[in-house]
Amino acid sequence: MKNQNRKIIYIMCFLFVFLVLVGTSYASWQIYIEQESNNIVESNCFEINFEEKGNIQLTNASPMKEEELENVQPYQFKIRNTCKTATSYQINLEVLDSSTLANLEYIKVMLNDNLEYLKLKEETKPTVTNAVTSYKLETGYIDELEEKEFDFKMWISEEAPPKEELMGKILESKITIITNYIEHYDKTPPIANVNVSKNGNDLVIDASNSKDEYSGIKKYYYSYDNINWIESEEAILRVKDEGITYGIGVNAIKSSKDFEVYAKVEDGFGNQSEVKKGVYVRNASLVYDGTVDNNLRYIGSNPNNYVLFNNELWRVIGVMNNINDGTGKKESRLKIIRNANYKRAAWSTNNRNNWNNASMKNELNGSYYNSLSVEARSLIENAVWNLGGVTSAYTSGIITSSFYKSERSTSVYSGNPVSWTGQIGLIYPSDYGYSTAGGSSKNRETCLKTAIYNWENANVDCKNGSWIHKGAMWTITHLYFTNGHSDGKKTVVGILIPGNTSNPEAKTATYQIFPTAYLKSDVKIISGTGSSSNPFKISI
Repeated sequence: MKNQNRKIIYIMCFLFVFLVLVGTSYASWQIYIEQESNNIVESNCFEINFEEKGNIQLTNASPMKEEELENVQPYQFKIRNTCKTATSYQINLEVLDSSTLANLEYIKVMLNDNLEYLKLKEETKPTVTNAVTSYKLETGYIDELEEKEFDFKMWISEEAPPKEELMGKILESKITIITNYIEHYDKTPPIANVNVSKNGNDLVIDASNSKDEYSGIKKYYYSYDNINWIESEEAILRVKDEGITYGIGVNAIKSSKDFEVYAKVEDGFGNQSEVKKGVYVRNASLVYDGTVDNNLRYIGSNPNNYVLFNNELWRVIGVMNNINDGTGKKESRLKIIRNANYKRAAWSTNNRNNWNNASMKNELNGSYYNSLSVEARSLIENAVWNLGGVTSAYTSGIITSSFYKSERSTSVYSGNPVSWTGQIGLIYPSDYGYSTAGGSSKNRETCLKTAIYNWENANVDCKNGSWIHKGAMWTITHLYFTNGHSDGKKTVVGILIPGNTSNPEAKTATYQIFPTAYLKSDVKIISGTGSSSNPFKISI
């Protein structure tokens, strides 16, 4: 029995060893079958035609201006794809070893309208046997049955100096074309998006949000005039912003023009997007008010309109047009207001709304004016201040543009003047109204159509968008009640803490006084950015 079991074990061991040997030898088996016929891959669907004029040569050529190229015969060739599939192409200029011109710094090339120095082109691997270097002139794609024509010119730039290394030399080169089959050719142009913003002293032109679904954006083009273009592989271009061009006061504000840039993008297949325009509004806080005088005003909760005046911070209300100096001469002039209040006081202690006899008018143009520095007084000039009254009771229902018209009207009580010529006054209700940029619930347009009397409402945040709003303050404008109201001759337009207009009595209310003045028309801004830390500095 034992012997029989041993035989079975021996047999199993033998089979195991045999299987291992078979398995090992199986791994080394090979089958070799030789194909009797040839495999043939034939390409006859891509054709390149050259209108040959021999190798491109510059033999003892003289430097040439670009305008002289019209008289130069171009080297012409075509690429025609006769396939039903698209192909990519790369056009190279290969410099041959027979050339004696080693310095290629001043060699210019132009393929169709693409003009550039040869040395600025990307170097690539030569394909011609006797070529020493190769420059990539252009890459692109050709769709099925499409044909492209090329004109090529090469010359020595007029900037080349008369050096021995450039004279009496020969440059020999050949055009070579490399093509590759591609499975997909995208014809859909990309979409350009451009945004212009400020970063320190730089303007940042950002086209990174441009889109292309298939091959992605490969090239970016930027222009300041939509005629001359800068080509770049970068999605962001930074340029220096020189800021305001200082000059005569009113022009200094206006000369801070918006920055405009044009951009387009190109995808990997050479498709270009439509041109998009990007604008950076250098003074987003400066707008025209749309009145008959079309004044230019600062708007917003805190625009950069600070100016150093009388060694204090004042602020520029804007450029006011058609300001009469009292002699009939009308000019555009800067209107400024003191940043901090001068005092809290009554409008007039006689409790009458006649500005000509008002105690505050006398104080501002007397002791206060005389307290200003000699330099500050030299920058102020007389102006005709309109004193038309507001004819609606309690200012309710009056929007900003209606205030502007009323201020310039002849609606006054008997004995009250329609205008006054002087140096220091107060703001108009319309100055306050036009200073808003709107708020989170109401935009500027809506605010200007909303009666300032209603700006106190909880759902109207127009006052929050006004830099002038600083609580209760007097204006220079009075109320004129057409219904014979007994208190009519006592009331003046005031602005309350909630931001709405009201009709306080000239004597009983003590509101903030903010001196306001028109500068001379030849005042110049000589420095500063208008911020509170770097205010405009002015001079004549």
